[in-house]
Amino acid sequence: MNCFKSKNKIKSRLEEQQDEIFDLLDKDGDNTLEANEVEYIAKKILEEEITETKARVSMLSSENPVSHLQRIVKTKTITKKELKKVYAMVPHRVWINEILPELRKKQIEKLQSINTY
Repeated sequence: MNCFKSKNKIKSRLEEQQDEIFDLLDKDGDNTLEANEVEYIAKKILEEEITETKARVSMLSSENPVSHLQRIVKTKTITKKELKKVYAMVPHRVWINEILPELRKKQIEKLQSINTY
């Protein structure tokens, strides 16, 4: 018994199942799918994407926003450098219409509190 057989020589169960799926989809060997097959597969793919997205939304909804950002940038310390890496994750209009005004407001409040002392 050779434990070190090449994986290329042994067809995995997954590969066998994939072969069966694609053989059944292309019964006549012309590499095209019938409309009802395309519709069925497309529906299943969309259903799976929706299920996965709902699960991700559920997970994200319960996550702490700071922890989420730290996980994305892979560091506990958030700097401008890290924020620049994730800038594109938020649409530019949100940066301009929501984040920038809030940052300006916070800066004004900070300056006003310094001037009152």
